Amino acid sequence: MKNVIDALPWRANFVDALCMLGQAVTRLPFGVPDPVLRGAAAVELYTGSLWPAAALELLTVAARPLIAELFAVGFHWGRPGHANGGAWHPELQIGIEIAEHREAMGPAEASNLLAVVIDRRFDGQADRVPVSVKVIGVEDLITEQIIFSIERGCDAGPGADGAWEGGGWWPISAWVSPKAARLGDRR
Repeated sequence: MKNVIDALPWRANFVDALCMLGQAVTRLPFGVPDPVLRGAAAVELYTGSLWPAAALELLTVAARPLIAELFAVGFHWGRPGHANGGAWHPELQIGIEIAEHREAMGPAEASNLLAVVIDRRFDGQADRVPVSVKVIGVEDLITEQIIFSIERGCDAGPGADGAWEGGGWWPISAWVSPKAARLGDRR
């Protein structure tokens, strides 16, 4: 299925950061799996920037090559105001937080990923090449947020700058999947 949107509901710096991430991913060495967008950044993508994220949250099995390619496309190390660092793009005013996972995703997890293609050519930028980013499926995202809340026993919300700080419940009227219920019972 292909949906064409003629007006972007997302923040411009968010879309630009996703494009730069896509460029970095295409530069990764052969055999290095693509990182997966998750957390608050996936919420922003799915909601059309109704809940903006302070940083793109990525899960990868190979952080070093990804960081090197992020530097090559314009990110720098050291997110202002965050002790644990992370990549930061000064012009876009957005960061990237990288979590390294020691094992590759299994077939069941990989089947829940979405590939989002960002094509800016319709936006009058004919010289741009479409890039793609893998994103956690919405049901897994909901499950992830519920588990995070259960483990920490807290609710999170927009920070002082209006950007959604990761973790905790995010406003979604809705449902809890059977998967979330099963995972919550493991505690």
